[in-house]
Amino acid sequence: MKIDRISIENFGRFQHKELTFPDGLVVVYGLNEEGKSTILDFILLMLYGFKGMKKDARENPRHRYINNTALLPRGVMYLSDETVHYRLERRFGSTNGRDEISLINDDTQESIPLGLEETPGDYLFHCDIEAFLRTYFIYSQGASFAADRKTDSLSQRLENLQETGSEDQSYLAATLLLQKQREALVSKSGKKGDLVEKLQVLENKRIEYFRAGE
Repeated sequence: MKIDRISIENFGRFQHKELTFPDGLVVVYGLNEEGKSTILDFILLMLYGFKGMKKDARENPRHRYINNTALLPRGVMYLSDETVHYRLERRFGSTNGRDEISLINDDTQESIPLGLEETPGDYLFHCDIEAFLRTYFIYSQGASFAADRKTDSLSQRLENLQETGSEDQSYLAATLLLQKQREALVSKSGKKGDLVEKLQVLENKRIEYFRAGE
């Protein structure tokens, strides 16, 4: 997934700002207080919002950029992958629940419905905000992978991709499923299972056939 362009309205120091990101490595640079961190926060809030209850604006970007301004911010983000172009529109409210969010297939202009509690970031990047912050999103503190890989959705997807060639298919889960299906055909003892029963039926039919010919 690639962010192609963003349009920012009334967000932090930006009353109106548009940025286009070409293919390849893109570097956003500037002096202190020129808005580099504001752009990163805008991207994060567009994708995931912020559910924290902290009142300190330094720890809660919604308070820092949204609740302390007369004009509520809004933004548009254009993204694309190998096959689809997306347009994400968000008009911010005082809470996540008051935000107006539209995720659109920009090729067909069809609206993409999000599931209950699903954020645009969940849908577009296939990971939750915790995984996004530790991997895709390099902020002032840098990025890091979680120590507990079981709770890191992106790490799990990368592991699946390495082991099976598919992001969504776990090697261990696939192995256990195949083993279960094999045992449904023939149990470990070799005395039970669908295939054993079918072979027994076939053998009974064979015996009946030869008896009928005697």
